Amino acid sequence: MKTKGPLEYVFRFMSGLTARILKNTFIRPNHITMIRIPIMFFILYQYMSGSYLNIVLASIGLFVWDWFDCLDGDLAVLQSTQSNKGIFLETISDRLLGRLAGPLGFVLALRCYFLLNNIWIIVVFFIYVLMDSFHNYILFLKNQRLKLDSIIKKDESEKEENTKNKLLKRFRDLVLYYELQHASLLVLILYPFINGIALMVPIVFYLAVYTAINIVLLIIIWKQMSQIKSF
Repeated sequence: MKTKGPLEYVFRFMSGLTARILKNTFIRPNHITMIRIPIMFFILYQYMSGSYLNIVLASIGLFVWDWFDCLDGDLAVLQSTQSNKGIFLETISDRLLGRLAGPLGFVLALRCYFLLNNIWIIVVFFIYVLMDSFHNYILFLKNQRLKLDSIIKKDESEKEENTKNKLLKRFRDLVLYYELQHASLLVLILYPFINGIALMVPIVFYLAVYTAINIVLLIIIWKQMSQIKSF
């Protein structure tokens, strides 16, 4: 299975070992998936509490949450118990709770707002959510609606452009695939030095990253559309 970053090697290794241990037990993949939901609420509560000990506990909880994210899939394969219900539960868990532009990011921004009493903190968070949504729309527009990569003729210059696209995608996977983990690590490292401001660092960082990537993607789309018009 192709991994998207160094952290996934760790989670895949741990989940593989755990899945083999649980293979012949009564525990099913859906049980693991359901456990992930209260774990995320535990993480949100710890970040909202705000002390450094709470942040450490939240980071541990997030590590377990990701470990179980890999475990339910590996266990389903070993037990041959893949189901539409399991896919639905995992999708809900990942989509609703597995993004920084979601409950976790909101809790970080809200806690920072309570500490610093600055409304711009909430404004920045919602700008980040809009930029994240715009990023998803650009990808949908490029890959599904316009299907630019399949329309353009493959000459040497376009192959070079595709190489650049692959590098961009690889960068996007490494930086964006583990948003929650990177955010947790940033807060964990910076909180002892800058206190509550550390809670906003991941949001500001990913706002800058999404802005830069969106600009690059828009330039790629504009260039490819120009090539289509020249045919």
